Amino acid sequence: VVILKDETEKKWLPIWVGHYEAKMISLALEKVKPVRPLPHDLIKNILDSLGVVVTRVVICNIKDNTYFASVRLKINQTEKEVDARPSDAIALALRASGKFIVVSYYYTTKNLKRKAKNHNSKLKTFLHGFNVGVGFIRPGLFGNFFSGFDESNPYL
Repeated sequence: VVILKDETEKKWLPIWVGHYEAKMISLALEKVKPVRPLPHDLIKNILDSLGVVVTRVVICNIKDNTYFASVRLKINQTEKEVDARPSDAIALALRASGKFIVVSYYYTTKNLKRKAKNHNSKLKTFLHGFNVGVGFIRPGLFGNFFSGFDESNPYL
C-alpha cells in the first residue's frame, strides 16, 4: 500500500500496488542506486537523453476501485500527458521530478465513501498481518488515517 498525504498531513489516499512496484518505489525513496538500471531508471535515462522532463504525476481518476494516473512531460516547449498506472507514475516521478498531484475530488470523504466501500476494513486487515515496525511502516504512520473512523462503518 502506498499512502499519499497532503502537505498538511490531514488527508490520506491509500493506493494498493503490487509487490514489485512497491519495491521500485521503496528503492527510489531510499535513494538506492542499482548496479544496472531497473525499468523505471531506464525510462528516466531515456527521457533524460532525449531532453524530456517529467514535470509531475497526477492521480487523475478512479473507476471500479482502480486509480488512474498520468505523467506530464515537457518536450522543448510542448507539454504532453501519458496514461500510466499510479505505481509506475510514482516510481518514475520519484526518480525524476518528485512532484505529485492528487486531484482534490479524490480526497473528499464523500467521494471515498462512495468509491472505496470496505476499503477501511480491508486496509486494517492487511496491516494487522504485518509487524508495524517493518519497512517504511512506522508506528503512528497511520494514526491520522484511521482517526475518527467508526469501526462499525465499513466505509472510509
